[in-house]
Amino acid sequence: MSFRLTLHASRLTPHLLSLLLLLYFWAVGLANLDRFPKIHEDESWQAAPGYSFWAEGRFGTDLFAGFYGMEQHYYGFMPLFPILVGGALHLFGLGLFQARLVPLALILLTLAWTHRLGTKLFSPWHGTLAVAILTTWRIAGPFPHLPSGIPLADVARIVRYDSAVPVFGLAALLILTHSLTSDRRPKTGDRPNAPGYFLGVGFLVGLAALSHVYGAFWLPALLLVALWIRGWQVTRYAVISLIGFGLALTPWLLFVASGWSDFIQQNRNYADRFGLLDSRFYLLNLLNEVERYDPILNGAKQSLGAWLWLILCSLSLIWLLKRSLTGWVNISSSNPVPGPGSPVISSRLLIAVLITLGSFFAFLLSFKTFSYLATLWPLFALVIAAGFIHLWQTPTPRRWWRPVLALLFLLGTVEGILTSVRLHAAARQLTLYQTFTGAIAAHLPPQSRVLGLQHYWLGLAAHGQNYRSILVPIFWTNPNYVSQPLSFAQAAQMRPPQIILLDQIMLDFLAETAQPDHPLHQLGQDIWTYLAEQQAHLIGQLDDPTYGPMQIYELKK
Repeated sequence: MSFRLTLHASRLTPHLLSLLLLLYFWAVGLANLDRFPKIHEDESWQAAPGYSFWAEGRFGTDLFAGFYGMEQHYYGFMPLFPILVGGALHLFGLGLFQARLVPLALILLTLAWTHRLGTKLFSPWHGTLAVAILTTWRIAGPFPHLPSGIPLADVARIVRYDSAVPVFGLAALLILTHSLTSDRRPKTGDRPNAPGYFLGVGFLVGLAALSHVYGAFWLPALLLVALWIRGWQVTRYAVISLIGFGLALTPWLLFVASGWSDFIQQNRNYADRFGLLDSRFYLLNLLNEVERYDPILNGAKQSLGAWLWLILCSLSLIWLLKRSLTGWVNISSSNPVPGPGSPVISSRLLIAVLITLGSFFAFLLSFKTFSYLATLWPLFALVIAAGFIHLWQTPTPRRWWRPVLALLFLLGTVEGILTSVRLHAAARQLTLYQTFTGAIAAHLPPQSRVLGLQHYWLGLAAHGQNYRSILVPIFWTNPNYVSQPLSFAQAAQMRPPQIILLDQIMLDFLAETAQPDHPLHQLGQDIWTYLAEQQAHLIGQLDDPTYGPMQIYELKK
């Protein structure tokens, strides 16, 4: 009896450790959530149309009213993540903390799926090590909006769609893994519910694509790995996955069709990101892909975690690729699929998905944003976990080998935890977002028409202000955004504001453009001219230690 209890406890250990890591991640994520990092330009931007969706039944926003129908239908990004954020804002109230709960919850789910996937492919310990890497290793040089260098911990604190894509992508991979690694009936070689699995795979990838366009990359990645493992018999299931994918996208496609001309105009400035018919597009994207990983190289200058990640990931990728290519495992009706104990099958699943997704990122995404890698971090962590455990289990006469491996892993973990402790200690000195926006609101007449950067919508909308982004008239002056540019004054007067906010970002921009040789010099001068023509006078001024100066102008005309 005692042996059975001990065995049962040992089997539970990795699952309990992963649970503790998830609880740690959630607790650290909640702390100072509305203090740091300072609000990113995308956060209110992405929250606003989702809030309107639940409040008024339209996926549009008055924040960008007057720019090709954005107040009625917003097409600048995919809708699923903003709708989730809008739901949280309606449940818990308007505010930065409430909005940031959504990415935090999504990344928590991503970590749970990572543990489950590691368990399914290899063992529970693989899942636990991967979760530990994702929650504690500091592998990147910090940015203002990604302060810790622990990628998923930073993504969880920003209201951006990057946190949603891996949730649905990993869920689809889990279903596919279950379908490919479970025993099948020997006569038919097929599970009776295989069509349902593949339909679910396609539908979940559709949800990933509805979070961001690059979420669609999961579909070819998963179908290619299914083809590699199961052979050509998977072709008919690929069609079923495409049907599931189409079902998920159908509401959005109908939404786009209802405002096609506005869809084209709203996305005019993204045209250079889709040069799919130009061979140079792919070559330049590939050559520039290293820029996406620059933060890791910068992180290597200041953190052990970055070095551990670079070395272990490189060695583990080589080892997994070699193992996945050793012997062709032909999965046919006469040869039942091995379970998760098959190292070749597990290696192929992981390495094929990672390489395919990474290749799509390299060739098709011209925007080399580090935060897009959120969808790849769980796969990288599982690769490192697989390599680490392989090294741990390799027979060797060197007694010091395992203690050194354990020490390095723990040092990487402790480094990340200490970084988080320091950041949270410093964060207590920062101004709460709601405090700063409340101070702004105190200077504003009731129900004012306010023009300012979108950063402050989440705070000022709660005070009943009619808030509009100053980017709208700026967009109208830019030929990359519109076919017939207007002057700033003409664009601003399309919906005349009563109040204009100039924060530190805008004041810095106006100072930079004061130089006659600056490419946007005329725009900067036009903004000052507009303020003068409208007899703007300063009715309030803040100087916050976190957010910097804020000048509040009331327009008389």
